[in-house]
Formats: sequence, C-alpha cells, structure tokens
Amino acid sequence: MKQTINFQAFADAFQAHGRGTQFSYGALKALFNYYEELDIETGHETVLDVLGLCCEWAEYANEKDYYDEGFAANHLGDRDLIIVPNTTAFLIQN
Repeated sequence: MKQTINFQAFADAFQAHGRGTQFSYGALKALFNYYEELDIETGHETVLDVLGLCCEWAEYANEKDYYDEGFAANHLGDRDLIIVPNTTAFLIQN
C-alpha cells in the first residue's frame, strides 16, 4: 500500500520522528522538491524514510561552513548538491 504525500505531510513526518530541526524550512522544501522531481524523471516512487534522509543529507549555511569541516574543494563535486532557494545554504548528499 502506498500513500502520496504533499510537502506539509513530508514536514510533519520529520516532526513526528523528532527531526523537525534537522533542516531549515527552505532546505526541507528543496529536499521535498528534489525527490518529487526525481520520481517524475525516473518513474520510481521514493519511499519516505525520515531517518535515512537525515543520515543521507547534510545542510550547510554556506560554502565556508562546509570547508571549515575539513572537506576538500574537489570533494563537493562527488556528491549530489541541492541549492536552497533564496539563501546561501545548500544540501549535500553524504
């Protein structure tokens, strides 16, 4: 059995799992849109796994925060990247 969800249900699932502050609102919205578009492009339906997404993605406020954690500049290109609209923040797939 499957259930198609909207953004509000997606955000509520993070709250229900105690992960409501894992991502900013903008990053959570960008993540939802990423998987929604991916489902359309691939024809594969993503199963919502809140804890899996929290382990798979990390949000950074800006590039300096990312590099301050010791990542090399070329390391960024090896991962999926989501830019959070209207901010300097971005998400990187671990």
